[in-house]
This record gives sequence, structure tokens and C-alpha cells, in this order.
Amino acid sequence: LLRSELGEHVHQAGSLVAPDRLRFDFTHYAPLDPPALASIEATLNRLVMDNLVVSHETRSYDEALEDGAMALFGEKYGDEVRVLRIGDGVSTELCGGTHCSTTGEIGPFVFVSEAGIAAGVRRVEALTGQAALDHLRQSRDTVRSSSTLLKVLPGDLLSRVEDLSTQNRQLRKEVEALQVKLASDAPGSALEETTWGGLSFVTGVVSGISSVGALRELADRKRQSASGSLGAIVDDKPVVVSFVSSDGITKGLDAGVVAKELGRSMGGGGGGKPRMAQSGGKNASQLEDALRSARDYWKAAAE
Repeated sequence: LLRSELGEHVHQAGSLVAPDRLRFDFTHYAPLDPPALASIEATLNRLVMDNLVVSHETRSYDEALEDGAMALFGEKYGDEVRVLRIGDGVSTELCGGTHCSTTGEIGPFVFVSEAGIAAGVRRVEALTGQAALDHLRQSRDTVRSSSTLLKVLPGDLLSRVEDLSTQNRQLRKEVEALQVKLASDAPGSALEETTWGGLSFVTGVVSGISSVGALRELADRKRQSASGSLGAIVDDKPVVVSFVSSDGITKGLDAGVVAKELGRSMGGGGGGKPRMAQSGGKNASQLEDALRSARDYWKAAAE
């Protein structure tokens, strides 16, 4: 089924088959999109509900291959092999494990995950039988509870969530804009503004900023007339945005260089472009020291 959906380049690269679940690894160069997974899942469930007979016989390896049996990619086989047949031409393959006598014994089949596990190798996991029913029941209960919480019918849940997501993004933008405005209009007691080498600089911790987007917006405004570094605590972690004015660029200042140094000093990382770059760390208590280091860097670079 994967080959018919994705192409002849697909080969098995590992598997696990248990009574209530399975894992299947295969070669493929990109994630499977939801429609592809849904198509394969629908086909598998149809074959299960057809209650096809599963039979097996022992034959020589060469005879089995001549008869169209599929050998697993990379597997080694002896002179005699166990040939498994599902239905009338649905599937013929070499397999040494135990199996059901009809496909109907499998019960419902539900994909639960798809992910890359190595370069060019994907993995799908699925549930069957009672485990699949439990999963579907839990999903149904989640939809019902969410619909009740949002006061919509289950069929309208997705559109309601999309509306709320759009509203949330808009509100976040409005909050960021207000934070930037308040920080711009507030007295600059927390920010140090100075001049070195004929260039204007501003550094310090910005209070009232709760998102990286707002901090970058404020830095971009400051960059119109000065260079420097602004820091804030975002989600309990230190973030610093460094920036360089047009005059600073002319004199060779580089925000990306200072961002890397500040990231290392905060136990994290940093980088970006000469005009604007960002640093992040793990410990909020390191923010003040990082900004003092930024101030020293800008002073030395300008002079």
C-alpha cells in the first residue's frame, strides 16, 4: 500500500507487530501528508472488513519469488521459506511469524503517528482491535468535551478553534504593540543612553515586555537613531536583541558578533545579521551581566 501511494522507492526498514499495535519503518524522503495516511488507513480497514482468509505454506525460496512473493528489503532467507497469502492476490510475502486466520480478527486499524527517525527513513505507528477502539473513544470524548466548553456542535468545532486562533494572534499583536508603545514612551531610567566614537548607543533591561516580537520591534525603533542591546525576560528566560544603526553599519559594527558572545555568556546561543541579531539563555539572573558585557563591547568597538 505504501508503494502504491508513494512510489517504488519505498522499502521496509524495520517493524514491530503486536496483538494491539504495530510499528513500520520504511524508506521515503518526505513526511506523509494527512490525505495520504487517510487513504492508506481507509484501504487497510476495507481489507480488514472484507474478512479475507490468511493462509501460509512452506516453499523453496526461488519458487516463492517466481510466484510473486515479496521479500523484505535487506533480509536474508534460507532455502525454504514460509509464504503468507492474504485473500486472492491481495498480498503474498515471505514471513516467519504467526498470524491471524482472517483479516477480520485484526479489528479497527488507526494510525496514531508518523515521523522521521533517520535520514530518508520514516516511521508510522498504529493501533488495532480494542486499543484502536479505546483510542477512537478517547478522541470522541475529547471532541465532545471541547465542543461543550466552546458551546458549539462537534461539527463546528474546527471552525470555532480557527476563529479563536485568529483572535488570539490579533490580540497578541495588539498586546505587543502596546508594550512597545509603553516602553518607548516611558522614562528611560532603566536604559542607558550614551555616545562613543561619535555614535549613539542604548543598552539595558526593558520592563513590561513579554514577547520576543515586542522586544525586536522596540529594538528596530531604537535602531533608527542608535546602536546597542536591549534585554528582557521572556517565558522566564533571558533574551537580548542587539542592533546597529545605519551610521554604525558604515563604521563596521556587527550585531551578529555581539549576539554570539552574549549567547555564550548566558549559557545559550545567538546570531543574526549585522543590523539586528538575537541572543537567548537559560538563566534569567544572567541578563544583567550579559547587558553589561554588551555595553563594554559596543564601547570598545566604537572607540
